[in-house]
Amino acid sequence: MSHNLEFLVIDKPVTPLVGLTDSLSLNLIQLNSEVHEFDTCATDAFHAAILDKYKDLFQGNLGNIPIVYKMRLDTNVTHVIRPLRRVPLAMVESVKRELDRMVNIRAITPVSEPTEWVS
Repeated sequence: MSHNLEFLVIDKPVTPLVGLTDSLSLNLIQLNSEVHEFDTCATDAFHAAILDKYKDLFQGNLGNIPIVYKMRLDTNVTHVIRPLRRVPLAMVESVKRELDRMVNIRAITPVSEPTEWVS
């Protein structure tokens, strides 16, 4: 039996990772029926059924839940600015494409200067 897997080659001493979809297809793990119902590697038919069943919640690529959510921050917590996380060179283009896609569907907004809660 053979399997085709997508992977990235990175010239760093890191531990290789195998994601959920590949772990399931290689029978490295098994999910019980309760968890499998919420499996993130669902088929296109499953996605289509969910989109059809809850079509009132979706417009385009971004969910549209009919509530206004406001975060309340704990004033006793001190904010911390962490150093920038480096993206492996092999992933830069795909990360850039995904960030551009998220900006285009207005899921995120670019920020060009540090904020108190940047991290």
